[in-house]
Amino acid sequence: MSIEEAFHLIENLDYPEGLKRKFAPRYSLIQLARSGEIVCVERYKSCPGEAVQLELLKRHRGTIQLSGSPGMYESAAELRARVEKSMWLFEKMKPRQD
Repeated sequence: MSIEEAFHLIENLDYPEGLKRKFAPRYSLIQLARSGEIVCVERYKSCPGEAVQLELLKRHRGTIQLSGSPGMYESAAELRARVEKSMWLFEKMKPRQD
């Protein structure tokens, strides 16, 4: 998934502007692979708890997780900068053993 696609989902731009967007999901969990690719963006109406976050990490092993919500990132470029800034975490992780 591209940065632009992820930004589109986090900002709920796939919902029509107005009342429908107002009731769209307010929280997102973004899964990043070692390559810097965004594996998935899961959206939630309420703040995802620790159990939900762990389940998503188990489903996408070897990824790191960022959070997002509408308005958190001003642009796709800012999201890209956040992704790049987070890549150091992979250096601290053990390599994935399948």
